[in-house]
Amino acid sequence: MRFLMRECFMNKTVTLLGMSGAGKTHFSQRLAQWGWMHYSNDFEIAKLLGIDVNVDDLSPLSDFIGQLGDPDKGGLSLEDFKDRQRQYYDAECLVLDNLAGVAVEGNIVNDSTGSFCEITDETLIARVAEQGVFIYVEADPDSHDDIIARAQAYPKPLFFPPDIFDEWLREFCALRGVLPDLIEPGDFSRWVFPKLFQSRLPKYEKLAAQYGIKVQAKDLHAVGSGQEFLDLIQG
Repeated sequence: MRFLMRECFMNKTVTLLGMSGAGKTHFSQRLAQWGWMHYSNDFEIAKLLGIDVNVDDLSPLSDFIGQLGDPDKGGLSLEDFKDRQRQYYDAECLVLDNLAGVAVEGNIVNDSTGSFCEITDETLIARVAEQGVFIYVEADPDSHDDIIARAQAYPKPLFFPPDIFDEWLREFCALRGVLPDLIEPGDFSRWVFPKLFQSRLPKYEKLAAQYGIKVQAKDLHAVGSGQEFLDLIQG
């Protein structure tokens, strides 16, 4: 709770973390309306990758990441998919590293990606934590089934830790009797999302315990002003 002891609570940086769908970006945009600078990791990643996006439409970044599967059906070959995963990860690390150099008067909300918890560079994570508190936006356990159902109904491109990706892909291909380059695009994401979701929860918990706090998504989204947000995170 180092952040909460900072003198006068001036020039704060908070990093919101949690699963896609927890509302990090929605709340970051509300903080921007209350005078905070919104540092969107997805937006910054897209810029580094040379992808034309705006803060209200990041779909071109999702299109870049793509879905593993049959290229004739709009998917990416395994080689291309892994290459884009590497590019995305490298860009995300650089975006986080650049956070320390963001110069603004006032407060910054670092709107992290869902894959923030997959960063393996502990020195980089510690450097981000030096900028301010991590806030894990925890979705209500009762909503987990709905989050998974939405992700399976509308499969989004995802980032996977390379080692566990290979393990999951082998399992999927064995179960379906299909080669990676012949997968129906989106099918792997639908199948794997529950596994990815469950694997990330303890990672968010660990980051919050080490570098910050945890707040319930419903409590965060009930906040009606910047001051109410500060009251919430200061306990």
